[in-house]
Amino acid sequence: MGRHSGNSQIFTGIGFTAFFGFLAIWLHNPFIAIPLFFAGILPIMKGIDRRISSRPTQRIDKPRRETQPKPLSGDEQERLILKCAKENGGVLTPALAAVETELTITTASKILESMAQRGYASMEIRANGGIEYHFSDFK
Repeated sequence: MGRHSGNSQIFTGIGFTAFFGFLAIWLHNPFIAIPLFFAGILPIMKGIDRRISSRPTQRIDKPRRETQPKPLSGDEQERLILKCAKENGGVLTPALAAVETELTITTASKILESMAQRGYASMEIRANGGIEYHFSDFK
């Protein structure tokens, strides 16, 4: 029976079940249920199992790892800082820039300092010692 497909086992089981079922009813003998089970029901169950296990399995895609974003160029980093400054009324700190962009505080601080040196922003020190950068174009 090892070479038979699941379908042939199912049909063989149905045939034996029908034969022994008819025999049990005709002879009024409940003991015919034993060969009915082994010759009919078990092959049906095994055939169904073979049909299910022979189906091609569906491939379950694993979640893709997030790829690292490509590093931003200096111009793109400055554009992020300018956009952030515009959204915050022209006043920006390195920490605020880091929170609102994907830049680190160190990178945001260097870019803001560079922009202040080139005249695009003015650097002011707050009373608490923190540094703010003011962009007059966005006020």
